[in-house]
Amino acid sequence: MTLQCELSPLAERPVAAVLQMFPQAAEVLEDAGIQFCCHGAKPLHEAASAAGYTVDELIAMIEAKPLPHDFVDWSQRPLADLTEFLSADHKDLALRRIPRIREIVERELELHPHVPRLRRISMLLTELAAMLTTHMAHEERDLFPWIAAAETPGAHLVRFGQRILREHIEHRMVCERLRTMCELSARLQLQNGDLYRELQDFARPVHVHIHLENNVLYPRAIEVENRIRRAS
Repeated sequence: MTLQCELSPLAERPVAAVLQMFPQAAEVLEDAGIQFCCHGAKPLHEAASAAGYTVDELIAMIEAKPLPHDFVDWSQRPLADLTEFLSADHKDLALRRIPRIREIVERELELHPHVPRLRRISMLLTELAAMLTTHMAHEERDLFPWIAAAETPGAHLVRFGQRILREHIEHRMVCERLRTMCELSARLQLQNGDLYRELQDFARPVHVHIHLENNVLYPRAIEVENRIRRAS
């Protein structure tokens, strides 16, 4: 199926919905600077225009991308499988990706100790790491187990709405700090662009992770909650 055959309705659909329909869009949207995890409700044509593209151009770029070889349709998998995947991704962020960024920032600070933007990035990274550690622990301890259990036979009604609202707020804070760090690093006049590239590479999986929570896991959890409420 090509995207062009659904050009009109697709242009009006939320960015997050387009990404769920066409997972190969994640890389295209990221390269275009289009926020799809915390601002996924924006219609595709509005997001394209804000990024300096026509919706036709953006759709053509999505169409040219092949489906990722490791694609998993998480909208069809059990919620327990998705929460398990997200928990494993938490560990990758905490144990591999954040330490890698910290190593590069510290190396640049040793070379350029008097650059204010570098010190600002270092401070933001420390704040971001602490925020993510607390945030991920809360999800794994107080939210994911309840969501995973919600699909089991005889599950009791659990109200997710207030908890999920807090998750959305914290996700937005994470994305804002990441955006600020990337913008600061883009303006640095360093000998090489390692820091900027590493921050971009770090931001991509974080955005996909938050998209899976905001736009796949949590809407499905609310659907299950509503189904249990109607049955009770």
